[in-house]
Amino acid sequence: MNPHPRPTTRVGVDGKWIGAIHSDSYLFSSIEPGEHHLCASWQSFVGVGMGLKVAALHSTAEDGKSYYFRVKDQWIREHGPGDIEFEPLDSDEGQLVTSKFSVTTSRLKK
Repeated sequence: MNPHPRPTTRVGVDGKWIGAIHSDSYLFSSIEPGEHHLCASWQSFVGVGMGLKVAALHSTAEDGKSYYFRVKDQWIREHGPGDIEFEPLDSDEGQLVTSKFSVTTSRLKK
């Protein structure tokens, strides 16, 4: 058993899934200015003590600006997976992270 598994995490905006990330990857999406609701959940991961692993964040986007968020998987020693949460990043850290990780691509299943 992997002592620190890395589940696939689905990411959504305003109630629609926009993609999934796994391990050291990232995704991006364009959105209209205004109020938005972000969510993330573990797509498929089975383990001892697992529950529903979901994160949510309310954000307001301005025209012409870029926003960066990290989805953090909390791991609690000897207890296994904890919660997941969104962490806002400033633009410098966001650009650094995206330069080190690979972009993920998603497509709708038919």
